[in-house]
Amino acid sequence: LCDSFRGFAWTRALMGVRCKEIHVCGGTEAREIVQKICKMCGDDFEIKTYKRFSELKVQTESLAMSSTEKGGYAKVQPGDCVVAFSKPDIFAIKREIEKSTPYKCCVIYGT
Repeated sequence: LCDSFRGFAWTRALMGVRCKEIHVCGGTEAREIVQKICKMCGDDFEIKTYKRFSELKVQTESLAMSSTEKGGYAKVQPGDCVVAFSKPDIFAIKREIEKSTPYKCCVIYGT
């Protein structure tokens, strides 16, 4: 929320979505600001804390040097999360993973 490049999108999503319930998953550092936004909008706020099923580990080296490198994403395993920062990269990586592994990918991106 405090990211100057992406914070507006989170704020717009929280304040502009028309639904009965919103689930926001994230770090505890976002709690206070989300709670304030809910209060300003007259909405209820409930926090639920969950324990991870497994440890979150960041790889020490990249699977591929770039989204155009062929074969680099063949090492992806079930449960892996690949992060990219441009829409073309996201879809290029998805195609590469699905071509070089038996796995289907989900893609999440925002503006």
